[in-house]
Formats: sequence, structure tokens, C-alpha cells
Amino acid sequence: MALRADAVRNRERVLEGARSAFADLGADAPVEEVARRAGVGIGTIYRHFPDKEALLLAVLDHQSQLCLAWVEAALAEDDPWAGFSGLFRALAQEFAEDRFLIDAARLRRRTDAAESYLRLVQGTQDVIDRAHLAGVLRPGIDADDVPALLAVAWEPSWVEDERWPTYVEIILDGLRVDVPLR
Repeated sequence: MALRADAVRNRERVLEGARSAFADLGADAPVEEVARRAGVGIGTIYRHFPDKEALLLAVLDHQSQLCLAWVEAALAEDDPWAGFSGLFRALAQEFAEDRFLIDAARLRRRTDAAESYLRLVQGTQDVIDRAHLAGVLRPGIDADDVPALLAVAWEPSWVEDERWPTYVEIILDGLRVDVPLR
């Protein structure tokens, strides 16, 4: 049965409120904050999502779908290093704007993680495998390492907002095979 138009609007408001709250506060943002930002009551949230975990997974699905475009661009890039480093920079920018993505790595381990997130991880691994085959990415790096490296580059309690791009470039220098370590 299709949702009524007002129910569809409310669901979208809840998702927007959740994306905003989770981006600013991370996955620990209270449901009350989501409701406040969405301009709805808590009951409206629970009519659309049985629990906070379901809401987190819905937001993860949305964010992952947006990031999949970067994976596609990275795979289309002729130069495997440019593809990998471009994807890494795009994800770093997204991490800087959205704290929830740092928390999302924990959700990935769940068997019911959003399908789009699993495609994002697999696509990232494909980009990494391509860079490994070209001999431009240090061995031993895989898709599970990317969120950890990004969290290191942009950890809000440690890094001033304007410094994280420098840390991203330092990490990329350390990952590239043809760049001597200093």
C-alpha cells in the first residue's frame, strides 16, 4: 500500500532532520533532536522507523548513494592513482561536513547494513584493487582502512577545521608507492 502524500512528506522531513542532526552530532544524536530539526513529533519518527537503528540505516543508505557517484568517477578515471586519490579527497570532504560518516563504519559490520553502503565499500575496494594492480598504492590497504584513515585526517576533537586537508595530503603521500616517505 502506497503512503499518503502527507506521510511521504513527513518521512522526508524526518530523513532531512536525521541527516542534519547526525551530520552535526554523529550517530549519538538523540531522536528528540531529529524530531526538533524535522519539525515533527517523536511519534512521527517511530511511525516511519521502528527504532533509531532503522533511522540510522536509512540515513546511511542515502549518504552512500550520494558517494557512489564518486566511486564511479574514480573507476572511470584513466589514471588509477588519480582515481583513488580523487575518491579519497571527496570522501574526506564529506567526512569534514558530516560527522555521521565517521560513525557509519560501525554500522557497516551489521548484516542488515544498507545495500548502497555495501556497494560503496565494494566500489571503493575496486578502486583500491585497480591502484594496487597499477603499482601506485602501497600493499595492504583495503576498503576497511579508508574510514579509519579519514577519521585520522579529520577527527573533530583533534583537528582544526582548516588543517584537515593538509592531513589528507600527508596520508595520500604515505599511501602512494612512488612518493618516498620522509
